[in-house]
Amino acid sequence: MVLKHSLAPKKASADDPPAPRYKALKLYNVDLFKRCEDSEATGWIQSESLENTAYPVTCLDHSVQVLASHAVILCPDDSIWKEGSLFLLRLALDDASKDPETLLGMAGHLADFMNTLAGEERHFLDFSGHRFERPTYIYKEKFNLPIKKAQISVSTANAKIRTVVSFYKDLMETRNFTPEQAPWKTKRTAIQYEDSLGYERTKYVTHTDLTFPAIRCNSMGQYIMDGGKLIPLSKNEQQVLLEALVETGHPEMLLIFTIALVTGMRIQTILTLRTSSIATGVRDSFDLIPVRAGRGSLVDAKRDKSQASLMPSWLHYKLSTYLHSKRYKERAGLALEQDTGAQYIFLSNSGKPYYVGKSDRHRLKSNEKGSYIRHFITDQLRPLMLERGCDCIFSFHDLRATFGMNLVEERREMLNRGQINLLQLVDYVRKRMNHSKSETTQEYLNFQQDKEILYQADTDYQEHILRMSIGKV
Repeated sequence: MVLKHSLAPKKASADDPPAPRYKALKLYNVDLFKRCEDSEATGWIQSESLENTAYPVTCLDHSVQVLASHAVILCPDDSIWKEGSLFLLRLALDDASKDPETLLGMAGHLADFMNTLAGEERHFLDFSGHRFERPTYIYKEKFNLPIKKAQISVSTANAKIRTVVSFYKDLMETRNFTPEQAPWKTKRTAIQYEDSLGYERTKYVTHTDLTFPAIRCNSMGQYIMDGGKLIPLSKNEQQVLLEALVETGHPEMLLIFTIALVTGMRIQTILTLRTSSIATGVRDSFDLIPVRAGRGSLVDAKRDKSQASLMPSWLHYKLSTYLHSKRYKERAGLALEQDTGAQYIFLSNSGKPYYVGKSDRHRLKSNEKGSYIRHFITDQLRPLMLERGCDCIFSFHDLRATFGMNLVEERREMLNRGQINLLQLVDYVRKRMNHSKSETTQEYLNFQQDKEILYQADTDYQEHILRMSIGKV
């Protein structure tokens, strides 16, 4: 089927009421079917175009028959935008492990793209005219000023643009779409990177002229780049944080934050821990016991990477005690029934998980991703910490960096005594934090060194200015 474009929507004037917009929508329990002969029909679908007419359908020839959840894109008139939604469906069917939340994000990108074109009266299949008039370049131009004003990050803009590029590639490969003029220019670049074993490798990537160049900033002891700009808490800030947590009288939050500080687990891993994740019958000791997460478990991990985080035996003991408490049993009694060992450890007082794991999103029909934790930090912890003279603005993810820096400081003493070398220090921290690349781990060592150098240089400079200005002011 050859795609052809129709007229673009008329551009609205300033006096017109707000126009309906394209939008992403999440559907649940989506049955997959195809049209067929009457004799093969397993059901009939009412036609929207012809009244009192139905057509036969049967199951789709695919290993997946039902999508627990799936994203579609609605047109301004609330009909489904066919081309964009078919693209998302193909992605879901080509990779059954594709996170529905990722597809929902891509649906949002495409809806934003279509709304941008509607504002410029341009049809998404119309690639006539000058380069700046083509849909893809119109969309790129939208991000130019916001990036310069730091209203949107380069990575966010590029993610949206890459979704649009993938969409058009799919149209050209599967729908016989041939744009009148090139939607973009391509370039092949060699990139140096370090593999998981620390060896330098080279890979070649093809990119377009639509994306913006990413400029890596030099943190110089201000932050650590590890899934974002992270700022570790000082020892004093950690002490004040724990005192504030105790004062809130919220055992779940105390346990959640403690796990983050002593294991470095990410929020999605901590909040999707299950009762079977905790070792039973263990001693109240400092022994380290692994906790599994990622592929092959019910516990979520970044990119579903299979990993094991080491948790001290005393914390397993505390969690086991909590699981036998009346408070937890009351919460679990209100929760959705799970298989033995599969119940969430951290549930709200209404029995809902603070973070819904990937395996449960279709059952719970929820996208909850730890929003309560963020509100808890802002509404309860920060005021209590301020009362103690600690004006510390932090995110939950900063606790991961805090754990990493605690590891570095602990092992640096062994390094200074000659008990380990620098490579052993980096490898130890990398394994404990489940880093894929040692260069990420190196950020933690650099952070401490840069901060010390920066402090000394700044102090020396201030003393120099002070000496020069004595008697001048």
